[in-house]
Amino acid sequence: STTYLQELAASEFSAPTFLWRNLADSATLSMVKSLSLPGREHETLSVVIAYASGSRAHDEDFNVVAEALSVVMGRNEHVSLRVLGHVVIPPVLMRYRERIEAHPFSGYLQYLQELGAVDLNIVPLTSGRFNECKSAIRYLEAALCSVPTIASAVGQFSEIISDEDDGCLARSTEDWIVKATDAVDQETVAQFRIACE
Repeated sequence: STTYLQELAASEFSAPTFLWRNLADSATLSMVKSLSLPGREHETLSVVIAYASGSRAHDEDFNVVAEALSVVMGRNEHVSLRVLGHVVIPPVLMRYRERIEAHPFSGYLQYLQELGAVDLNIVPLTSGRFNECKSAIRYLEAALCSVPTIASAVGQFSEIISDEDDGCLARSTEDWIVKATDAVDQETVAQFRIACE
C-alpha cells in the first residue's frame, strides 16, 4: 500500500510488485456523507486539535509532538486537545489536563463523527522502518471530514501531502510549533470554516 513497502517487497522477492494505495471505499464515503460536516459545535473562539491512535504502541509517536503541543497550548488558552483512541499523556502536557479530552473508539462511524468535529488533525510519527511503511490513511480520513492535517514528514505522508498547500509537514519540534501556531490562529480557523461550508 506504500512505496516503501513495494520497494521492500521488490528487494525480497523475485516477482513483480505493485503499488495499491489505501483509498476511501464506498462504505467510508457513504459514512462521511451521512455526517453533518463540518460538525464543529464547540464555541467559535475555541480550537480543537485531534490526535487519533488505534493502540498503545503509538505513545512513542505522540511524544514527537508533545513538547510542541505544550508550547502551543501554553501560548493559546483557546486551544484544546482531543485524543481519539489510546495514548498516555506525557508529563509535559499534564499542566493542560483540563483542556485535554479522551474519547475512546466506539466504532468507525463514531470515529469519523468525532474527527469531523475538530479543527486540526495531527499525525506525529517517529522516523523508522515501521512508520516509513505506513500509509497516509489518517490524512485521508481527516480530508474526507474537511479537517486539515499536520503530519510528520515520514513515509507516505511526505509523498501525499503538498506542504502548506493541502496540509502541512513537520520535520522538527520547531516545525510543529510554527505550523501548529499558524493553524490554531483564530482568523485562520474562521477562514477555513467558511471555506468548508
